[in-house]
Amino acid sequence: MSRREVAVVLHEPQLGGATLSLLRVIPHLERRGWAFTFWAPGRGAAEQELKRRGYEVATAERLLRFSWSSLREPPGPARRLASMPAYLRGVRAWLRAHDGGLVHANTLLALPELAARRRATAPVVLHVHEVLPDDPRSLVAARLARRADVVVAVSEAVAAVLRRRGVEATVVHPGVESPRQARAATDGTGPLVVGTLGTICKRKGSDVFLAAARQLANGGGQLEFRMVGDLVVGGERPWARRVLDGALAEHVVHRSGVDPFAELAEWDIFVLPSRMDPCPMAVLEAMAVGLPVVGSRVGGIPEQLGDDAGLLVEAEDVAGVAAAVERLAGAPDLRASLGAAARRRVRRLFSVERQAEGLDGAYRLALSRREGG
Repeated sequence: MSRREVAVVLHEPQLGGATLSLLRVIPHLERRGWAFTFWAPGRGAAEQELKRRGYEVATAERLLRFSWSSLREPPGPARRLASMPAYLRGVRAWLRAHDGGLVHANTLLALPELAARRRATAPVVLHVHEVLPDDPRSLVAARLARRADVVVAVSEAVAAVLRRRGVEATVVHPGVESPRQARAATDGTGPLVVGTLGTICKRKGSDVFLAAARQLANGGGQLEFRMVGDLVVGGERPWARRVLDGALAEHVVHRSGVDPFAELAEWDIFVLPSRMDPCPMAVLEAMAVGLPVVGSRVGGIPEQLGDDAGLLVEAEDVAGVAAAVERLAGAPDLRASLGAAARRRVRRLFSVERQAEGLDGAYRLALSRREGG
């Protein structure tokens, strides 16, 4: 079987959710006849993991940022802006070398790399993992996004905003591999474990989780709270450090660098009080384990949970999060029914094979549009 090359443009050197989601599906796409090479904007965990898996990776330091506060971070705006022409020339040369296949730009933050292309013939699939904000930058992003041959959105929530900006988008939900077995039922002898998993940052509502944990801390030792994830990178990091310090002072257990399925198997209730989240992988991982989920009614979380796989609360509603956790803590039958429904829903709608089928279709559509098929 002949293989078509896909040149993947990543947007960050870290192994963030968007990169991990793509890495999970790539073996399934390879079995469908696609071969992959990568551009990583800076040396980091993403480059290391890709090389460990045997992939070809090109990289160069990318100092570009998309907000004034981020541009002001060391080495400062002058150095950051001055570095961009050389960086984009490197991207352009790499894309030119792979112009015989297809380009997969993994998130809107890779749009500058796409804009650097000149006289390119390779079709482009733009994979959007973000909900466009309501600000002038989104108008620029939408205009650039319309240059892609196919735009893939990770949720209906993401696609709806793109369509309002005049960008045609098809939805391919991310997928997770289901664990071989569901988590073991709690034996009732210890405290219930209530946790949140994700980067410690404002967007994920880490401070909301901590505030709810404080409200519930007088439960006589019946609840143990966990916060799993790394501190956000960039200018928000001092804020995240203060949140984590506050969590540790409240005896919230903090862990990072853990296997999510192994960690979640020890929990009883999963909480993600995000302020905005396009389609968080952590929710799908918790559902796959069979955990009841308390999530914010924002972004793609409602379409992940549906009507029977979790409890939804409003964003920034500390009292609502605390009440939902308290309700689940006192209702083992409800926890079991929500967890079972979540596990079934993931298998039906959010499998990695289903994601591979969707991306395979997007790749073929992009090729047919460019080749006139």
